[in-house]
Amino acid sequence: MSIHEIPNNEYDPEPMVRVEMLPSHPPGNENTLFSKILFAALGNKRTVMDLDEAAGILRGHVEFSGDSQLEDILRENGWEVLHTYRSARTMEYTKSVVEPIKQVAPRSRLRGMFDDYNHINAKVLVLAGETHLNRKPGGVRFVYPEQQIRFTSTVLHKMRPTVAIRRLAMKLHERMEKIVGGRQWMGAHMRRGDSVDQGWVMEHSIENHLGRIMERLGNGRKILQEIYDTKKIDTYDVPGIEPERDAHDRPPPIEGDSFYIATDERSKEGLRYIQSKGGILVGDLLTWEDRQEFGWPIMLTDVVAIVEQTALMLAGAL
Repeated sequence: MSIHEIPNNEYDPEPMVRVEMLPSHPPGNENTLFSKILFAALGNKRTVMDLDEAAGILRGHVEFSGDSQLEDILRENGWEVLHTYRSARTMEYTKSVVEPIKQVAPRSRLRGMFDDYNHINAKVLVLAGETHLNRKPGGVRFVYPEQQIRFTSTVLHKMRPTVAIRRLAMKLHERMEKIVGGRQWMGAHMRRGDSVDQGWVMEHSIENHLGRIMERLGNGRKILQEIYDTKKIDTYDVPGIEPERDAHDRPPPIEGDSFYIATDERSKEGLRYIQSKGGILVGDLLTWEDRQEFGWPIMLTDVVAIVEQTALMLAGAL
């Protein structure tokens, strides 16, 4: 199988902005007063700014009505409107595609994925190195809104775990339901291991880490109770999605219910502590028969993690 590797530092070194493909229209003039004002506001530590911020900056210098006129002004002055997604809590740790937003960047700094790599005929195109931090979903921002819509639809409707993973995840889900007496159950993903070593978690000790998780699950229990009482489920404004109602037709969790913890904690003391506080681990639910039916891939911790994440999607609250 042929593979072409893109060096990480070639893909999007600052201040370059990676997009799916360059705009088809000619670039505007960046050497204007309006463009210089935007460059000054952008500074040296950012590569893009939100469209709303650009609107606030230009509003005192030029008249426009609505996004359409604003976008025309930006393009005339050498800036392009880009389509992407709002960060979760201002960070790019999670790649949610449910809150589309518009940002702007100088046209001269855009680099097109299609333009740069369309000539490569290798079967696999791989971005080497760390690909997660500080990058938007898909690793690009979109010049064309229809391409963003297509990407969103692919993520939400076409990316699915394999049948074997879904089948095993459903077994874990059913066992959790039984443990909590048929009520909705809750779970959490508790990153330990390298996340602790690298300082990526807010609490170093497992006691404080689990304490924060249990506090969040307590809030989740209240929300599930409210949904159960009102029968009202609010969803993000994304076309073609329906809320999961089956889970919320069951009674909500009660205080003291066990909860599921997906974790890479490996110390016996840490695992016992989680269990002592009501946490259920994958080893508590997974049987040897499950492992035999699934086959050798279940020996890989990455595969187990995908099974756990799939099961957590069935939880009332995560």
